[in-house]
Parts: sequence; C-alpha cells; structure tokens
Amino acid sequence: MYVWLSGRLNLPYEETHIGYFSDYLCEETIRECEKVMENWNGDRGGRAA
Repeated sequence: MYVWLSGRLNLPYEETHIGYFSDYLCEETIRECEKVMENWNGDRGGRAA
C-alpha cells in the first residue's frame, strides 16, 4: 500500500506514512483512495463487495 501511495503522492517511500502526513497529504490520500474505489466499483458493475 505505501509503495503505491508514495508513487501517487510523489513522496519518497521512507516519508510515506499516514502518521507523518499533514492535513493536506491526508486529504490527497483520501482522494487517491476514492479514485481506486470508484474504479474498483466500476469494474464490478457498481455492486458492493
């Protein structure tokens, strides 16, 4: 998860930990995860897991 997130947020892996994030990076993390969930739900035809 953190490897993927470091790439999405353009951060070094060593600095990619939610406990280190500012409010801004937390919001960006939420946004990136929501994108993944939208794509995942779209692939499943909108059905819940």
